Amino acid sequence: MKITNRWIKVLLLGVGVFGSLCCFGFLIYRFTMWRDYKICYARLAKEFSVSPTYAEIGSAILDRIKSQTGPNPNRSEILSSMSSLAPIIELEKIPLSSGDIKQIIFLNTCKFTENGFDFIVVFSKEELVIDLLLYLDD
Repeated sequence: MKITNRWIKVLLLGVGVFGSLCCFGFLIYRFTMWRDYKICYARLAKEFSVSPTYAEIGSAILDRIKSQTGPNPNRSEILSSMSSLAPIIELEKIPLSSGDIKQIIFLNTCKFTENGFDFIVVFSKEELVIDLLLYLDD
């Protein structure tokens, strides 16, 4: 009976130590991500001369993308303009009931992807951009 109790105590102690290490690692990751957020957004705010918030910086990026493309840009022009700012990740294309297509484009401006910017591009089947929006879901 004592051997069983000893193994249970060792097992519980091992689980406790492992859980503590996981929590500590997660806290270090979150702190590093938060620090990256502060540094990255401060850099972007300085570059675009806006306040260091997601909405302000995202709107400034959106204005720059629109200024680099013509009045009726196609999808490839928008993607080219976005990729000149930072690496992009194209997510799944979603067909809309109107026949247009919606796609979320992620602009990876910071070290951690959680600190980047999401844009919604709505374009026609001919790939002419109908709308370009900053995704604000905070």
